[in-house]
Amino acid sequence: MPAPIALAYLATLSADLRAAVVLDAGGAILAGDAALEPHVARLLAGAPPDAARQTPYGDGALFAARSGAHALGVAMGPQALEAVVIHDLLATLDDLRGW
Repeated sequence: MPAPIALAYLATLSADLRAAVVLDAGGAILAGDAALEPHVARLLAGAPPDAARQTPYGDGALFAARSGAHALGVAMGPQALEAVVIHDLLATLDDLRGW
């Protein structure tokens, strides 16, 4: 699926989603909130493909995951469930493959 549709899909999965961004393998923004890009890049620095990470962000958390072709980051509110968010990010990255 195209990057903007991936972000719209993620928004339907959680009312706690505050911002999201999709990056290509080189770190260029394909869709979403540009303000998240440096935070996502820092969080995923050195991470292998198919990795997912989480860190505190504001009063919630920043979650990020990467595949070989894309990275995806979401800022979530305090009610987000880590395992569910990571599952959704990895599933969405699978849907982005080929775009």
